[in-house]
Amino acid sequence: MGDLDHIEAQLAESARRRARRIRFVRDRLSRPDEMSARVAAGEPVRFNTLSLPGWLRLAELAGVPHIPAREILTVPTEAYFDLLDEKSSDAMGLIRQVPDLIRDGEVLRMEQVAPYAVKSARGRGRPLGNGLDPDGTFDLMDMRFVDTLMDLHEDQVRFLARPILPTRDLPGHWRGEDGSYPEEYRVIIDGGRIIGVTNYYPQTRMSPETHAGQMRAAVGIAARLVGFMAERDIAPFSPAFREDPEGPSFTLDLITREDGELFLLEGGPAAMRAAHPCCFLDEDHGVRGEPPLHGAAFSVTDPVLPLRGIGVDPDALPSLAGVTQPGPQDWAEPEADAPAP
Repeated sequence: MGDLDHIEAQLAESARRRARRIRFVRDRLSRPDEMSARVAAGEPVRFNTLSLPGWLRLAELAGVPHIPAREILTVPTEAYFDLLDEKSSDAMGLIRQVPDLIRDGEVLRMEQVAPYAVKSARGRGRPLGNGLDPDGTFDLMDMRFVDTLMDLHEDQVRFLARPILPTRDLPGHWRGEDGSYPEEYRVIIDGGRIIGVTNYYPQTRMSPETHAGQMRAAVGIAARLVGFMAERDIAPFSPAFREDPEGPSFTLDLITREDGELFLLEGGPAAMRAAHPCCFLDEDHGVRGEPPLHGAAFSVTDPVLPLRGIGVDPDALPSLAGVTQPGPQDWAEPEADAPAP
C-alpha cells in the first residue's frame, strides 16, 4: 500500500469511527426533551457529558437555579465539516446569520463550549462581550469549537445564546495586568462522589474567611443535583472519554450573581481529563489535595482544606457510585454495519 492509499485508508477509518460514535450518541443518549419524558416515565437517563442543553435540562428537572440558553441555529455536523474545506457549503449562509440572532444582553455559546472570544475575555479579566470576534463575526475556524466538536459526536452543530448574568466579581491579575473575574466555583465529582471544590479562576485569590460559606453552598447545589441523579438513575456519558468503573466523573461550574445567589453555569467532563483542575493545580503544575483533587482550593498558593474544613461532611453527600455506564463495546460495531457518512 502506498503512502496515499494509507492516508486514504486512515481517513476512511476515521470517518467510520466518527459515524459509529455519532450513531451511538443519537440512539443511546437522550436529548433534553427525551430526558424529561424518561424522567416522567421513571426510566434511566444517560445524556451527553459535553451537551450544555442536557445539563440545563437536568438542572430544570432538579429545581436547581441555572442560566438558561436558547437555541438560535442548527447545522448538520457533516455540513459544517464540509464547509471547513469548501467555503461554498450551504451551511456557510446559515452560520453567517449567527451574529444577527444574538440579542442585546446575550452571549454566544455553542452546545459543547464557549467560543474563544469568551474564554479570552474571561481569562484576562475583561468584560464578557457577546462572544463574537471584534469585527462582529463568528470565526468558523475557532479552534476551541472545532476541537471539542470532534468529541461531541452529535449529528447537529447547535448555536445557543445565553443571557449575561450580572456577577459578583473579584480582583485578579493576569500576566501583570489587573482584571476583574466572576466569583465562580468548580465542584469535582470523581467515580460518582463529590470530592472537591475550587475557586474557578487561579487569577484571583479567595480565602476561607471570606468564601468558605459560598464554597459550601456550591457543594450543596452540586449535592442536590447528584442526589436527584442518583434517585432517578441519571448520568452523563461521552464516548470521547474513558469511563470510570466506580461511577460517573464530571465537573459542575457555579457562578455567583451580584446579589450572592449561585447559579449552575454548566457541567462538563472530569477534572484532569478534559476539565481544568483550577486552583488544585499549583504554580509548578502539580495537582494538590490529599488525595489529589480532594478538598477545598481557594487559590493556587493557599493550602487546600479538607471538605470538613468548610463545614461539609463528605460521608453525608449523595453518590452516583455504581451507576452503570456504556463501554466501548456499545459503539464498536462491525465496519460493514457502520458506513462512512
